[in-house]
Amino acid sequence: MGLAVDKPRPINSVPPELPAPPADFTGRGRELKELLTGITSGGTIIGLRGLGGIGKTALALKLGELLKTEFPDGQIYVNLMGFGGGKPLTAAQAQARVITAYHPEAKIPDDPGAAAGLYRSTLSGKRALLVMDDARDAEQVKPLFPPVGAVVPPGSVLIVISGNQLALPGLRWTDLGALRVEDARALLLKIAPRIGALVDEIGRLCGRLALGLRAAASQIAETPSLEVAEYITRLGNERTRLGSLRAENPELDLQASITVSYSLLDPRSQRVLRDLSVFAGSFDRAAALEVCGAREHRQFDGLVQKSLVEFDAEAARYHVHDLVRQLASSRASEQESEMAARKHALHFLAVLGECDRLYQKGGDGVLAGLRLFDLEWTNIQAGQVWSERHSNKDEEAARVCSGYPESGRRMLLLRQHPRDRITWLLPALAAAQKLKDRGMEGAHLGNLGLAYHYLGRYRLAIELHEQRLAIARETRDRRAEGKALGNLGMAYHSTGEYRRAIEFYEQDLAIARETRDRQGEGTTLWNLSLALDRIGDRAQAIQRAEAALKIKQEIEDPGAAKIREQLAQWTGPSE
Repeated sequence: MGLAVDKPRPINSVPPELPAPPADFTGRGRELKELLTGITSGGTIIGLRGLGGIGKTALALKLGELLKTEFPDGQIYVNLMGFGGGKPLTAAQAQARVITAYHPEAKIPDDPGAAAGLYRSTLSGKRALLVMDDARDAEQVKPLFPPVGAVVPPGSVLIVISGNQLALPGLRWTDLGALRVEDARALLLKIAPRIGALVDEIGRLCGRLALGLRAAASQIAETPSLEVAEYITRLGNERTRLGSLRAENPELDLQASITVSYSLLDPRSQRVLRDLSVFAGSFDRAAALEVCGAREHRQFDGLVQKSLVEFDAEAARYHVHDLVRQLASSRASEQESEMAARKHALHFLAVLGECDRLYQKGGDGVLAGLRLFDLEWTNIQAGQVWSERHSNKDEEAARVCSGYPESGRRMLLLRQHPRDRITWLLPALAAAQKLKDRGMEGAHLGNLGLAYHYLGRYRLAIELHEQRLAIARETRDRRAEGKALGNLGMAYHSTGEYRRAIEFYEQDLAIARETRDRQGEGTTLWNLSLALDRIGDRAQAIQRAEAALKIKQEIEDPGAAKIREQLAQWTGPSE
């Protein structure tokens, strides 16, 4: 139960910049020149298309680096997860990423049309660079087009990265092919000068694809005992095994390069890379250590040096390229994959709880909690999915599944659509019932009631809150009892049964005072004042609202502003 916030509180900063491009970025001079010319001459929607591993994202990040001063209102990167593992983002979820980059405390509207309107208004008048990576289809991308305004030069620019042919009006595509021979040669020799005269042969065997070239050169540079000729033999044999000599296929060239790099790792590094394949998005060192083991930190550095894992030093985040992740995952045993996923889910359950803890602290903690949540959202979702999938047959997974929606309750109210909350809460409820955890069962019933309330299904919400109330009384949990009573009051308020709502609010208020819940007392007083006004008792409404305002000011609750505004209307000259 809580107060609605109509408008997000603005922050006096621009969103974080794009990740840095690879330090050894090489070539693509012609493409960069064409893209820069297109953008500076008024282009606002740019597409980069090509095979996985060809360097689309690196080119977009290099472009962003060159254009940094041209977009003072922020440069935002969003991975749409179209093909890279995990559940693809919807257009609304991608819009939310942009909105919350500017307004971390924003509550995204449940209605898609309203969310799209907030997206456009957020970008209106701004010069921002938006990079949407790994796009799946036109339906995912079209709603992300920036608004067309009167800003000169044009306002925000959208760069779409995809391996697919997306038919979208106004989207100008740049198709990326393999690196030119001289650029592939320069990249290889920049990383591993000892390749020498064999550079063009390695370039040919790698299909001149950036990821494969980088993996090959890094392996040679970091393995002094490996003869260049021996590496070429291994790579040629792997290509033959994959069949790429019988039919030219750049994807197989890339797979061959990654496979050879993996095969040359020591067994310990191979295991760590297999474990890291559980991460669909970026991750920090703490998460990696939880999954792989506290003693494996040196293996991370070795994998980065061999270009099998990427590391953004400024953000202190790791990332495994989708193609490397897929190969490593395919080499993991079922037991290994299961253990890594379990550790991952447990870790991000704790991270979600930390997000909520920071948010609850108030002050600077609010933004810190929201920022952490947004940064780790891909991993949090993956952890919940694993726990749900295993909750029927695994007691620990059931506890984790039950824990996810409750640990992040405050975060999820802000960031999750009610329908998405329901998809988490239903299996969490089943898990709590399986565990015979009556407290968590009641909490999930109450949160389900709130989710259905937000969807306008008030009678179903009332049924769920009544079930929660019964459990709270059975377990003698007075705070839970008060919350259930308050939520019943809100549900009856929404059906227009104001006198019934007042009855529940009064009971909730008594418990809030008994348990010294000042925040709950203030919120209930405010809700009670609104119901009293509805039945025509303005004097009592004002009295309750003034008491609510006093408490909200004492605890520095931002909801005080809304109460003050309403009191001004009730007590103003027109009254």
